[in-house]
Amino acid sequence: SPLEMNLEQSVELLKEPKTRGRARKAEPLRDLGKHPTSGAQVLLLSGKYGPYVTDGAVNASLPRGYALESLSMEDAVRLLAERAEKIAQDGGPKKKPKRASKKKKAEAEE
Repeated sequence: SPLEMNLEQSVELLKEPKTRGRARKAEPLRDLGKHPTSGAQVLLLSGKYGPYVTDGAVNASLPRGYALESLSMEDAVRLLAERAEKIAQDGGPKKKPKRASKKKKAEAEE
């Protein structure tokens, strides 16, 4: 009960990592091992939009209906390479256009 806690107990409780929502660290469904070229750890994770593989730098979604148990390292490397190629073609992550401030808009109208 919050009424029965002292300051030290409260501080310890606040130091613990959050265990709900987005702050929770996702546990990997499977560890596929080291990437053959980059040496990064390849993991199979469950995300908001379904399962995906990641090497820490690139995330690649698994196609619908793909059996998670049958995913091999070769399949994961192929999916990651295809996703990295698509990102390179699209020019990287999208950036939001910067808005003009009210002051600049007023200066432009004058």
